[in-house]
Amino acid sequence: MNELIDSGNRKIDWVESYMPVVSSIMGRFRETRPFKGKKVSCCLHLEAKTAFTAYVLKEGGAKVAICGSNPLTTQDDVAKALESRGVTVNAR
Repeated sequence: MNELIDSGNRKIDWVESYMPVVSSIMGRFRETRPFKGKKVSCCLHLEAKTAFTAYVLKEGGAKVAICGSNPLTTQDDVAKALESRGVTVNAR
């Protein structure tokens, strides 16, 4: 299981390194918590870019739940990594 999470985290971290504007916004969100007390749900193709987006919202204080919109496009390692980061994930 840890290998799956590690693989997913590497993918999410890679996306973060190539999205400097969103990473900067996440830094501000961590400080200001603009979504504190809010709930956000997403139904998306669950892969590294969408996982990073959900994580940014979570870091902004939102309680985030995400489900995969298509089991054929859901990346299991990314789903597990996102779950390990505190996002509720419902995907197969």
